[in-house]
Amino acid sequence: MDFTDTTFSFKIANSESSIPLGIRIQFDKNIIYENAHITDSVIISHVLNNTVDGDHTLDIEMFGKLPEHTKITPIVNSLAEYRHDFNGSQPPTVAKFYSEMGCNGTVSLKFTTPVYLWLLENM
Repeated sequence: MDFTDTTFSFKIANSESSIPLGIRIQFDKNIIYENAHITDSVIISHVLNNTVDGDHTLDIEMFGKLPEHTKITPIVNSLAEYRHDFNGSQPPTVAKFYSEMGCNGTVSLKFTTPVYLWLLENM
């Protein structure tokens, strides 16, 4: 088994395809995907080289959301956090992420490499 690379893949879907939605994905503060006009499902993949141990953050930011928008598939729900401000109607908050983003905001998943050890520690 080769532990030098780990591929993160996930599907982003807009529940209202007639209204485009914005998604920005960052890995350790570097943008790896950005699209302000998602109307259909898109699968995002990113390869992480495990040769350097360390702490990392995967951020998934939704922007341009309207009330009739979107769902994002589960991403380690027990470990990810969701930062948002109820689209400006309430003070900012940090909450657990439960598979869907209901407001403009960012879901963050912090992990360490090598990823297989992090997975074993958190399963």
